Amino acid sequence: MLPMNSAELYLMKTDDTTDLLSLLPFSLPEKMRQKALRYYKQNDRNNYVAARWILYEYFKNKGIDFYFEDLHYTNKGKPYTRHNTDFNISHTRGMAGVLFGNVTVGLDIEEIREIDDFGEFSSVFTNDEICKIKQEGTLSFFELWTLKEAIMKWCGEGITDPLLLNATRRINPDTAVLHDQLFHVQSFIIDNAFYLTQAYLKDDGIGDLSTYNYGILDGNQLSFRATPLVASPYLPH
Repeated sequence: MLPMNSAELYLMKTDDTTDLLSLLPFSLPEKMRQKALRYYKQNDRNNYVAARWILYEYFKNKGIDFYFEDLHYTNKGKPYTRHNTDFNISHTRGMAGVLFGNVTVGLDIEEIREIDDFGEFSSVFTNDEICKIKQEGTLSFFELWTLKEAIMKWCGEGITDPLLLNATRRINPDTAVLHDQLFHVQSFIIDNAFYLTQAYLKDDGIGDLSTYNYGILDGNQLSFRATPLVASPYLPH
């Protein structure tokens, strides 16, 4: 089990060239297997499988009995189990991740890519944020977007509520606010290709993580290597 007031981040790269479903050293329940097969794009299928592979390895390595049949979802789609461990899944093209905590956690991962029209996000950004993004460019967009979505996922809302997204603001590099709740947030860039933000309530006292667990696949064996976390150089001061 996790020590009190702590969190752990697990990341696994995915791509279009490997079929992770065929490599699993365990069996997914048939319903999950069929859902994986319904994904048309290989990377989407791999992301779905990778997140569940991380869950399996995490609970196994912690000595916790875990069965995929124990995986349930809220009416907003946030997964949970009967175990006293919260977790939040996120994925993007090329990477899947799971943030675990003994308090409620939120995680968003986005592939860094060019955004053609920032205006289409006007319902979730304030006018000041839209101006900032237009002035500063792509990384500013992902700094703000991953912050907002990580907190929405902490709430169990995903990106279903534009008003909540719009109301979520970063007030300094490690603090954000939504209504009257203060969040500790940590943002970083992985491999110069992925922007990540994780969020917890400020009062939970977790603070910044110094490492993440990077998945290494050897055949059908998945292991994890502790890797230093470096804060994003692109944060407001």
